[in-house]
Amino acid sequence: MPNWDTSLAVSVCPFFACILIFILHLTLRSPHVSAKTYSHASPDDVIQVRRILLKHFPPELANLILDEAEYWPRIVATRRERVIVDTAHSENSDASLHYLIMPPIPPTGGLRVKRVEFFLMSHDQGWSNTPEFHGTYEGSFTWFEAAILRPRYEEDNPPQPRLTPGWANGFGLFSAPPPPPPPCLTDFIQIENPNADTGCWHIQTNRCAHGESLIHYVVWGVGGVAQRPRPCNGPGSGDGKGFIDMLESGDRIAVIARAKFPRWVNFVDTGYVGVFYAV
Repeated sequence: MPNWDTSLAVSVCPFFACILIFILHLTLRSPHVSAKTYSHASPDDVIQVRRILLKHFPPELANLILDEAEYWPRIVATRRERVIVDTAHSENSDASLHYLIMPPIPPTGGLRVKRVEFFLMSHDQGWSNTPEFHGTYEGSFTWFEAAILRPRYEEDNPPQPRLTPGWANGFGLFSAPPPPPPPCLTDFIQIENPNADTGCWHIQTNRCAHGESLIHYVVWGVGGVAQRPRPCNGPGSGDGKGFIDMLESGDRIAVIARAKFPRWVNFVDTGYVGVFYAV
């Protein structure tokens, strides 16, 4: 193996890393891999590519190349269903609905979540009594939060899955068929965000008094927002500070649709969560 200066790791070009990983990905000969695209790497794909890199680079540089190319496996959950979260049907005009809950984050023997993505399509009731805020993200009282749900039970003694009344249609379209039965929320504890009154992490606020659905794309990296420029994290989005640091294997991420104060309504059309992690 060449005697690499590991100080070169700080200058790895993301473009070079992407090209190199793409070429190595195409060299994989596993039948289930050949039909995959570069952006949908499985854990086995990443392990095989890392083994190839380790034949030519030290571990520090091999890992950095994988990270710069963002060659990580992911788990996703998506729900495409119109749901209305209306304060008129809530106690104290404070409405909250778990719109989407992900499958559990898989065990990896030292979890390293690299990125969490949220894709939301929604709008509010289309009017308000504060015209000075119309079309902005100020004075808006419909929004989304992220919660971390951690199982209460021990791994060697999980409860039997069961349905909770009212949740039969609440858990979206999962990428790995068949989807498991919806979990009962009482089987989980919510990991609190110490920096927020609600204990959750703010994802995105709807634009104020805008009656047509808008798409919001929010990306959180290690330490907070994504480190690279992306068409995301615009006005009204949360910074995700501390969110990834709190995640553990077995956790589930919940997207909670919120609306507060009389006559405010959150119309939700689509929700997506993607978790990218290193192996």
